[in-house]
Amino acid sequence: MKYIQQIKDRITMGLPGESAHHEMISELRTHQMMQFTHKNKPSDAAVLILLYRKNDEWYIPFIKRAEDNHAHSGQIALPGGRYEISDADFSETALRETEEEIGISRELILPVGELTRLYIPPSNYNVYPFIGEYTGNQIDFTPDKKEVDYVIEVPVKELINPEAITLREFNVKDLRFSTPCFNINGNIIWGATAMIINEFLSLIK
Repeated sequence: MKYIQQIKDRITMGLPGESAHHEMISELRTHQMMQFTHKNKPSDAAVLILLYRKNDEWYIPFIKRAEDNHAHSGQIALPGGRYEISDADFSETALRETEEEIGISRELILPVGELTRLYIPPSNYNVYPFIGEYTGNQIDFTPDKKEVDYVIEVPVKELINPEAITLREFNVKDLRFSTPCFNINGNIIWGATAMIINEFLSLIK
């Protein structure tokens, strides 16, 4: 409980926002922010950092997105998705999508707080990140195979480790770029997900 209360207290004091995001920003994002122009206003989406206890440690589940034709297919991400009119607010979007994607009932998730909104240029989305605490017994993931290849359980202490952050080069279409990322046992977390996670980590360091 002290851990969760610490996060709540830090959120109340004010979020680091762009300063934390900037530490994990990629050359690709900088390029996209200059190049992408969308006629339509951004759509809204929400993701969830779900904290749970396992082996006396705090963990966060990430998902490996299924390979398809979407802009972020195959990437490692947080559970979440598009806002629907039936959602009361963006926090409900995050809870609903988490339940749909990895099978964790929203009834077992206690809201902890909200992080800074982040714009995603390729898909033209505003993403609202939330933090939640799993309140059930032993956690059991049931991924939706249409959207999720598998769930990756990551101890928070591994994300905090400075050696987890590395610089990687990627190719996207005809553009080669470098980006800071989290390398967790070969699982590469980069882009918007890394920026969101970095803001979360700034609350607990």
